Amino acid sequence: MEKQETIKQQLQEQLPQLQDIDKQLHIIEITEQQTQAAIQTLEEEKANLDKTEEKHQQRKTEHEQALAKEKEKVKTIKTRVKGYQAQQEETTETKEKEHLQQEIETDKLEVALYQRKTRAIKEVIQHENEKIQALEEKKATIDILIAEKTQQQQQKESAEEQVALKKQREAVAKIIPTPILELYDKVKQSKQTPIAQVRQDVCTACLLTVAPQKQIDVLMYQKPQQCDNCSRLLIDVTIPAPVEQKRIRRRRTTTKRKTQSAG
Repeated sequence: MEKQETIKQQLQEQLPQLQDIDKQLHIIEITEQQTQAAIQTLEEEKANLDKTEEKHQQRKTEHEQALAKEKEKVKTIKTRVKGYQAQQEETTETKEKEHLQQEIETDKLEVALYQRKTRAIKEVIQHENEKIQALEEKKATIDILIAEKTQQQQQKESAEEQVALKKQREAVAKIIPTPILELYDKVKQSKQTPIAQVRQDVCTACLLTVAPQKQIDVLMYQKPQQCDNCSRLLIDVTIPAPVEQKRIRRRRTTTKRKTQSAG
């Protein structure tokens, strides 16, 4: 009986401590997972931006090539106009001059048309440049965020804290009997908080009623007891004070005093 009481006392002290350590370790692990997930999301976003930028770069190149062709056409026509103008100066025939003038006017109209095209293409190229610049800025921001998240991952404080907690857990686990520790670890696989207590006849974890016999078994501690509903280890039972009986006694005492006063 004395041995059982000692084990029970150990469980009431060590299991909550073990659970608290596991909670802290879980928070560190979750934080690391969230950081890694954030880095992965940022890298995926950057990869998508790279693809988008590549498309804009390709469009820009195509427009630049088209612009070069239009400029070459304008250059060719202007050279031709100069030739017509030279021929005009050399010829003395009126009809020939008129014909050359018509050719010059036609070419000038064609030059004006190509120049409008080149202006439109330049605007498109400028628009593509603006999009590329905006994408570059976004990627630069993402690079900064990735660097910050990576730095968080590599922080020595977090790693040292995790190592210290694991050592602390090992020390606490050694005190707990192996069968109980194995049961605790088994429950922990599905429950973040593997232990619970009984308060006001209910399990403090699932808030469902715990049978009276189960509560007695927890108090007597013949073997580890689990909640029939959530399977958590029940380590303690708090029996509520008999409030109603106290109230009844007070009422009886008050009534008795009133009767004596009347007599």
